[in-house]
Amino acid sequence: MSREIGFVVVTYKTPQQLLRLATRLNSLFGDPPIVFHHDFGKCDLDTSLFPGNVRFVAGHCDTGWATFGVVEGTIKALRMLYDNTGGPRWFTLLSGCDYPIKPAAVMLSDLEQGGFDAHIDLHRISESAEPQSWQRMCADRYLPGCLTLPRLSRRGIVLSQRRINRNWLKRRQTPFHDGFECYAGSQWFSARDHVARAILNFHESAPKLAGHYSRLLFSDESYFHTIVGNSGYRSSGNTWRHVAWSGNKASHPLTLTIEDLPALAASPAHFARKLSLDADPALYDALDALVDQR
Repeated sequence: MSREIGFVVVTYKTPQQLLRLATRLNSLFGDPPIVFHHDFGKCDLDTSLFPGNVRFVAGHCDTGWATFGVVEGTIKALRMLYDNTGGPRWFTLLSGCDYPIKPAAVMLSDLEQGGFDAHIDLHRISESAEPQSWQRMCADRYLPGCLTLPRLSRRGIVLSQRRINRNWLKRRQTPFHDGFECYAGSQWFSARDHVARAILNFHESAPKLAGHYSRLLFSDESYFHTIVGNSGYRSSGNTWRHVAWSGNKASHPLTLTIEDLPALAASPAHFARKLSLDADPALYDALDALVDQR
């Protein structure tokens, strides 16, 4: 079993697609340690069909969309990956809709380049974020001491926005004070083993942060980022994911098809998301052939 890298996979549907992903990771990385947190409450799955190096979290969390259960499930899987066997040098967090588009040697080389501790999309979130920006949306999500209110016309048209800073509430009800900052970014990332252990240790020793995020939506896009961002680790800012979004900046990525193969072939990313085995099995076969030829 390879110990260079391991995978945490957070899933809730499409068992055949999950088996295809696990089998492909084994083929590329020589049976690496893989831990699934699967929400069996949403979709049953026969674990006996999976290879022996694949483990499943017992006692799954309810991973409702954008809920803290996604964070809790990730923590459980990460803890299993780094149990008393030591754990891999790197880990990558995946969903069941991800699929590799680079050879293992390329991925591992990219992760090592630059001496980074983590490859995570990391942005500091503050009350001073510009109106209508992504950072402003995150500030309103994660910083209760900060609230953006619209000024409306009589017809309900937004004329302007004003920001209310409630620093007393921020200090009393959030962990973000005395130099401890809020960070956010894409949910999916890769990191070294010492970062994994730091995340697990922080989760156990500083429950106030988990308590704060457990009351919020989209905690999976900020909880781990806040731990990493406040730990002084070096991050590349690159998630190594190829994602296609619709022109209107919808909240969900587009499902890739065989028509996206040229873009995937040219992409520097390690994984594409999101894919559907039911919708386009030909894309899976084409990606396997593409990677095997490199």
